[in-house]
Amino acid sequence: MNLSDETHNAAQPDVVNTTSQTQETLQCNREHPHGHVYAIGYVKPYFATIDLEKQYEAAAEFTKQSTTSFDQIFNYVTSPNEQPNLRIRPFLYLAQQATWVFTINNVDTYTLYPRTLTQLNALIQASTKNEVILVGLVERISVAGSHGSEALPSVLVEHLIDTVDGTKSPPKKTREGALAQLKPNIGRSNLERASNYLVTHFDQINTSQTQNEIIDNVNAVHFQHVSLHDDRSIIEVILSNPNDTRFACNIDVTNAYPFVSSKLAPFAKSS
Repeated sequence: MNLSDETHNAAQPDVVNTTSQTQETLQCNREHPHGHVYAIGYVKPYFATIDLEKQYEAAAEFTKQSTTSFDQIFNYVTSPNEQPNLRIRPFLYLAQQATWVFTINNVDTYTLYPRTLTQLNALIQASTKNEVILVGLVERISVAGSHGSEALPSVLVEHLIDTVDGTKSPPKKTREGALAQLKPNIGRSNLERASNYLVTHFDQINTSQTQNEIIDNVNAVHFQHVSLHDDRSIIEVILSNPNDTRFACNIDVTNAYPFVSSKLAPFAKSS
């Protein structure tokens, strides 16, 4: 499910007003090159100055919302008396000036940069404490006023997917073994992205054409690179059950969105 709020503020442009951030973003440190990110975690905003914090607290008091209700405050809508048909979000500017941080396993991991109002709306919606999948591009960027003593690796947001609605389902028997040990990671290397994709899409991967589970219990997971095509990055995932019966599938992690390039099927090791 795409976390995109299409209710636009009539008084706001379609591109996020982060001019100063954009200028500084271009002054990037090439210590780490561009790379795809496919990570699982939580989104939360921080305010880099006391002045912004006080403005946000005043907005919370005005809207009669808790200071943790970021979406309710940023999305608060009002209409000017002289223009009753015009709907504006007076506190949206606070979301634009906030430092958006992506947290993995309770550790602040990335600073997020939306490039459009739709992406900013997605960040606002994601701040409701739901776990999400982050799809984006990462590079090391030094940004003045960023959260923390050092700038976190910065991700240009492409897409946020709500795992509650779109992918992850309640734990099944298969999640009690080896799959439960696959914790969310930073999602930068091919193996990391394949692992995150397996965790979030396992129920779809493990469903046959007759809608039955292919493997009913997983006690071991193994990842390995596959050299099939020079221009593709393929990770083979091998799943074993307690009887040592193995199944495998290929996950293509070449581009921003991983996908299963060969379906889960009985695994026969080549001689």
